[in-house]
Parts: sequence; C-alpha cells; structure tokens
Amino acid sequence: MSNADIKENIEYLKTMAEQGSTTSVLGGIIGLWWCSLACVALFLHFLTLKGLGPLEIDKIGIIWLGFGIIGGIGSIILARRTSQKPGAHSSLNKVMGVLWIGISIFIFAYAISLGFSAGLGRIGFQFFDTIIPLAFGLSSLAAFVTSQMSQEKWQINIAIMALAVMVVAQFLLGRPELYLLALVGVVLTGILPNLILMSKEKRLVD
Repeated sequence: MSNADIKENIEYLKTMAEQGSTTSVLGGIIGLWWCSLACVALFLHFLTLKGLGPLEIDKIGIIWLGFGIIGGIGSIILARRTSQKPGAHSSLNKVMGVLWIGISIFIFAYAISLGFSAGLGRIGFQFFDTIIPLAFGLSSLAAFVTSQMSQEKWQINIAIMALAVMVVAQFLLGRPELYLLALVGVVLTGILPNLILMSKEKRLVD
C-alpha cells in the first residue's frame, strides 16, 4: 500500500469516527449497473424462449454476449469513479472487490465450458439453465461475507433470499419461468440492496 493510500484510509477512518460509523461498502453503483442489465437480459431471454422476442432461440447467446460487453465497458468506467472515493482502498472494499471479481470469473468460466461442451454435442443447451441457481448461490455467499465483514448486517437477509431463489430455481430448470424467477430474484437481492448501499454512500459523502 502506497503512502497516498495509507493517508486516504486514515482520512476515511477519521470521517467514519466523526460520524459514528464504520467502514462502508462501496461499489453500489457498479452492482446496480450489472443487475439492471441482467434484468433486461433475463426478460429478453424469457421472451425468446416463449417465441415472443426479436431473436430466434438459436441466437439467444447474442443477448448474453451483449450483456457481457456492455456491462464490462460500463463497469470499467464506474470503477474508475468508485476508486476515487474515500475508503475505496480499505481492506473491506478490497476484499469485496476481489470476491466479486472471483465470482464473475467463475460464472464466466462455467458458462464458456458449457458452451464448448454443448457445441461439441456432449450436452444439451438446456444445461445453461444451471447458471441461474449457480449465480444466486454465489450471490448468497457474497452477501453473507458482506454481512460478516461490515456493519451491513441486513445483508444476511439478502443472503437468505438469494439462497431461497437458488433452491426454487432447481425446480424450474428447463422452463421459461426460470428466467422470470431470476429477474425477480435480481431485483430483490441485487437492485434493492445496491440502492441502499448507494444511499448510505451518498449520506456519507454529504
């Protein structure tokens, strides 16, 4: 850690002490960005499976390709802004950043390996549905870690909800309704929590 980072963390902790608070989780805007895009992609996926979307079913991968490209570009821009905020280099935010990067890489690798396997005829494309419960299971883990490492103890409720979505999703594999469930799950366990974090972050800055 550079002297500049140390100085920034000291100033941040000083601000926290003056406001009677502790280290806050940053990056709510990034989470909101990804979750908003996920809701759009999930709804388009559902419509495509029902034959109501603008794409044929065999072109459904275009939706998620666009999700990844647009999401990645926006995430890079937003991450630059977040890195300039007080507390961005605190141990908590570094751990949370690494955790979400790890989760993203895991899901990406899982999806790519499924794609290659399906392309080679080893498995059917319906196995892509398993990404949904996997993603919510990992999101539950991230929320649990957040609740234990920060003062955001309410995140344990998010962890429980994400875990519940994971369980229910197992019974909807192979059905279009799985993607509606995922959409609702993203709103409850992704969009709302990130809005709360952004609100707390704004009050801290103000």
